[in-house]
Amino acid sequence: MKESITFDVDHVKLNPGIYFAKKQSMNETDTITIDIRMRKPYQDTPLTESEAHTLEHCLATAVRDYIGDNHDIRPIYIGPMGCMTGFYLVIQLNGKVFDSETGKNDEGSKCDESSKYGKDSKCGKSSQAGEDSKYGRLSKDGKVLHVVTDILTNSVIGINNMQEVPAKNKLMCGNYNTLGDMQMVRALAGEINALVKECQSKGAFDIYKLMK
Repeated sequence: MKESITFDVDHVKLNPGIYFAKKQSMNETDTITIDIRMRKPYQDTPLTESEAHTLEHCLATAVRDYIGDNHDIRPIYIGPMGCMTGFYLVIQLNGKVFDSETGKNDEGSKCDESSKYGKDSKCGKSSQAGEDSKYGRLSKDGKVLHVVTDILTNSVIGINNMQEVPAKNKLMCGNYNTLGDMQMVRALAGEINALVKECQSKGAFDIYKLMK
């Protein structure tokens, strides 16, 4: 059985942060999965149903509004994790988003999914053999970091400018009674914004701690 990539992560040691979880490449397109980990598993209180549902409505709307008609970036999924400790942002990027050096190894060939898992990957320097061989290279991809933090920063601004929760009615939502209010979602957006600023100050995504 092929398990999810994040099943390799030691969730007991997993702290809130923004993690580059996965990249899949096809032709000239990269699909990346960003782990917006808002709560520490088994220590912090998970998101409630109302918090997750309300943030999903607002964040998905804000991300799509900000990206707009940009044909180089396409939102694929914006929504909560099943464990309710954070959100996934999945976006599709074409080659124009990246500069000539981003995502390339010493020979200039593009890093693919297999190189991400190889212990001897040449796609970046390894500083922590366990974590870095799988995820560390991705955490240092400055161009992707800029794209992701730009999207999230401006989406938080979009949420703060909203007057009401989008689609909070019976016709547009299958369970609108669980949606909260803007005060709730602005507080959650503030959590995301704090994580974004921390990533920007470090100049890198957070790095998963893997199970031995």
